[in-house]
Amino acid sequence: MIRLLKWGAILLFLFVILIPVSIWGYVSYQLNSIENQTIDQLLHEGYFDEEMMAVEGTFKYGLGFTAEVYFKDEPHVNYNYIKRGEEIINSGPYETLEAYSPEPKRFTQ
Repeated sequence: MIRLLKWGAILLFLFVILIPVSIWGYVSYQLNSIENQTIDQLLHEGYFDEEMMAVEGTFKYGLGFTAEVYFKDEPHVNYNYIKRGEEIINSGPYETLEAYSPEPKRFTQ
């Protein structure tokens, strides 16, 4: 009985704490990695830090981990960059209804 409780506690620890923390760590690493690689790619292509308003890592179904880039001269357009192999490529601009705002969006009823 004691042995069963010991294994139950170990499994509970694995499923409740260790696995979710590992998944969260992996996703955080991938988002940070795509952001940094995209910034490096844009700087290599000749863009300046001052031109970029924001670079945000996101996950999109069908594309995977992407970086959304907003430029100061086009705050209504976000450019998605994806990683294919070792290369960061632009998957296209997307027009948004609202200009980029670093504040969280508030939904009102």
